[in-house]
Amino acid sequence: MMRQYHAIKRENPDSILLYRMGDFYETFGDDAKIVAKELDIALTARDKNSENPIPLAGVPYHALDNYLSKLIKKGHRVAICEQLEDPKSAKGLVKRGVTRIVSQGTVVEGSMLSNSNNFLASVNETDDGLGLSIMDISTGEFSTAQFRDRESLESEMARYSPAEVIIPDGNENIANWMMALGMNTTPRKAESWMYPVSKKILEERFGNVEELKTYPMAITAAGAILSYATDTQFSELPHLRPPSLMVKTNTMTLDAVTLRNLEIVRTISDSSKDTLFAVINRTSTAGGSRRLKDWLLRPLHNLERIDERHDAVQELFDNTLSRREIRDILKGFQDVERLLSRLGHGSISPRDLDSLRSSLDTLKDLKQFLSEEPLKSKLMKRLIKSIDPHKQVSQKLAEALVEDPPLVLRDGGIFKKGYSQELDDLRARASSGREWVTALESEEKKKTGIPKLKVGYNRVFGYYLEVPKAYAKKVPESYHRKQT
Repeated sequence: MMRQYHAIKRENPDSILLYRMGDFYETFGDDAKIVAKELDIALTARDKNSENPIPLAGVPYHALDNYLSKLIKKGHRVAICEQLEDPKSAKGLVKRGVTRIVSQGTVVEGSMLSNSNNFLASVNETDDGLGLSIMDISTGEFSTAQFRDRESLESEMARYSPAEVIIPDGNENIANWMMALGMNTTPRKAESWMYPVSKKILEERFGNVEELKTYPMAITAAGAILSYATDTQFSELPHLRPPSLMVKTNTMTLDAVTLRNLEIVRTISDSSKDTLFAVINRTSTAGGSRRLKDWLLRPLHNLERIDERHDAVQELFDNTLSRREIRDILKGFQDVERLLSRLGHGSISPRDLDSLRSSLDTLKDLKQFLSEEPLKSKLMKRLIKSIDPHKQVSQKLAEALVEDPPLVLRDGGIFKKGYSQELDDLRARASSGREWVTALESEEKKKTGIPKLKVGYNRVFGYYLEVPKAYAKKVPESYHRKQT
């Protein structure tokens, strides 16, 4: 078992390896010492009586999010190693493998995130210029840009406050620059930043990236961040949107000094309290909060668009009853961007699926209400037209899920009776085990024509079919011989 552990650890030398063993995630050696100290848990030892006992520390699997959050907040990178097969059916050592690598910029767990974006960034610099790419794995946002000088890149990056910045491995100039800016950096292998490699990565994932073809540094930054994200998440991240150019001509550029002096999202003393955003943020949804912050960081300078936004705000301000009703409806809308992210990861819970269903119903209610209101502003009319409640998806989820699904998959009881005949049959068999065994025995007797066939059980084989030697020739090929 320790040989397996060390082999997996060698592949993840820069991460704390949480190694799943039954109901616990175990750590060994130096990892165990770090985990015990950071989490304030007991440090024990494996093979205590040997000459070289191995330091050991573990956490229960059902409390992973809590402990993982503490490690990530303290700046650690964590590789989660799962059992890849059922230990009960495994022949010999259970297969294990890393299924996710979690760092400050790759967190997707709802319990570890605020309503704000959790941005991951990548920065590249060559004689051709500079590239910056921004991604939020938890929401699917993805943008990139090319700059001529560091000051411009710093100003753009200041709007995002990334939790982690990917940089080319071995590039001391970029490393020192990012360190001076107080950024948490992660080096990424040099080939990830090569233009042909990055372009191929983007095209294989998104198809033609025509919008970026004249921005080679933007392409290298985008390719590097995408390869890092997919490698750490062990997923193609289907919820990611194609990379867009982040420098838009219809918004004003506010440099880092201006953002700080105006105290839009951070005060001069580097606090998020008492900022412009904190004072006016009364949004009803997580997505609305993120959008408002984005609007403040990127103010419009196109007069027509400014007028449209003002007209919509004025219309809602003047119509108090409608505004209150809209807010009440939106309170039932969950953070769908992050729900879809977890769906893309394959980590969505039954309760998350129910939240997605209820949110789609909320969209339907919102569209119906807005359609019946005498709203005349151009922006509100476009908004009403753009709302798609995805009725088929909502209906499918409503047909499948019980009224109050469990928080985690392992608790079962997720699907309604009648949704799947096969599932109903399995449930019936599970609740009436003896009757099922008797029925199976009778069914196999009829299928094989072996009247003395029996279902037996022991701890070695579990349940098995027993056939007298006299009927050996009648045994179907689909049966597997265990013992003679």
